[in-house]
Amino acid sequence: MNTALIIVILYMLALMVVSWYSTRLVNRATAKGESVNYLLAGQNLNWFLVAMMIAGLAIGGVSTVGVAENAYTRGFSAGWYDLSWGIGAFIAGMFIVGRIRRCKFYTINEFIEKTCGRAAGLITVIVQIVVNFSIFCLQVIAGGSILTALLPGTFTLTTAIIVSAIVFGIVSLIGGMWAASLSNVVNVIVILLGLTLGLFAIIKNFGGVAAIQARLPVTEPPTPWMHFTRGMGWGTIMAWTVTMFMQAYSGAAAMQTVVSSRDERSVKVGYIVAAVIMAPAGFIAAYMGIVAAGSFPGLASAKLALPAVVGELNPWLAGFTLAGLWAADVSTASACIMGMTSMLTKGLIVRYFRPNMSEKGQVLLSRIIIAVAMFIAIPISLTMGGIVATLMRLLAMLAPMAIMMILVVYIPQHTRRSTGPAVMMVGCIYAALEISILPQLILGGEPIYAVLVVSVITWIATLIFDKRPADYRILYEGEAGKMTMPEPASAE
Repeated sequence: MNTALIIVILYMLALMVVSWYSTRLVNRATAKGESVNYLLAGQNLNWFLVAMMIAGLAIGGVSTVGVAENAYTRGFSAGWYDLSWGIGAFIAGMFIVGRIRRCKFYTINEFIEKTCGRAAGLITVIVQIVVNFSIFCLQVIAGGSILTALLPGTFTLTTAIIVSAIVFGIVSLIGGMWAASLSNVVNVIVILLGLTLGLFAIIKNFGGVAAIQARLPVTEPPTPWMHFTRGMGWGTIMAWTVTMFMQAYSGAAAMQTVVSSRDERSVKVGYIVAAVIMAPAGFIAAYMGIVAAGSFPGLASAKLALPAVVGELNPWLAGFTLAGLWAADVSTASACIMGMTSMLTKGLIVRYFRPNMSEKGQVLLSRIIIAVAMFIAIPISLTMGGIVATLMRLLAMLAPMAIMMILVVYIPQHTRRSTGPAVMMVGCIYAALEISILPQLILGGEPIYAVLVVSVITWIATLIFDKRPADYRILYEGEAGKMTMPEPASAE
């Protein structure tokens, strides 16, 4: 049997064992209920598991295959994607997520509904479901590309995408959030070892740094292959950093990790440790993309840059390195599918249609959602475009939620009753328009900039025209999950 295939199969089996073991944690009875155990790990993740979950969320197919895809045409600066994620996670860990953990809620839409109203909460549900499912599909694309390059005699792109979608889903289907977090311990270790060993082996296998650079194609205008920033440009790098900071605490997958943490200290330390872990990974992937640009010009798809380079190593090392890349896909995919499932189950169906659904019913429904998502992702993944570019368009839709969360936890006195609904509706509608039918609304070539400007202007307008103070005490009172809005505060 193919050596690389043996390694991948062993890795898959290890994930299944971890998922099976996690069912013991899911089934432990707690006062918080079975659905909280399944979807939120009983709100008992320590700092280490928080770090593994966030690092695994960050170092996915976008951060490896997608970064190498960019580096294949734009050079080393593509690695800023992961560094931007790390900067965003570090800032969020230092200043934001601890404060958010003090609040009483289970999902991001519950936070938004309590502070911005029911309509804004429903918009949040829809946006988060679309964003997280799309990111899941992007991981399936990356996983399919890796398996195809690793085992061309075993997989076509279509069959590789099918296998990736099924395995990614099964990890979460069996054990829920416990499975996602525990499997990410395995994933992050395999990712870091695979990328590091692969980098040294690639440099040696392709003749050393000087030989690699000598083979780089000469383009017109010249491509700044080894420049730290010039290839992507500061405009894109800043857009990545702002976007990653905002989604580090407003994305459903990240927020589910925050809410699943044991306490405020656990989530803060976990985020900071995750930032350190994830920061260098992008530059390793970017260098592999540069090697591909010099050694494999004219690939059918730039998405194949990283797998093509690693595929030239000896079978054992190639198998382990590509298993590490596939582990990166699993880690992000499992986080995103759990975030999407939590939103659908607790944020939409239980909240709006079946408020009295039993705990066992919620767990069963969540598993059904994951199973359906696995199969829907397959045809969608086959039609999606560039990995990083697609993700940046999607994440711009989270900016209004991120802004509202900062306003609520830091300067609630500078908001009004209309601030939440106005910022959410105007910002999300603008983001949807600019990434779909009106791309001319985009500023500076990056979707995040215009959404930020529009959202901030909307907030300032509410301060000018609305004198009624907002009241967010409900976020700190009662039990999480109770979603009754407070009585209106008296006008000043």
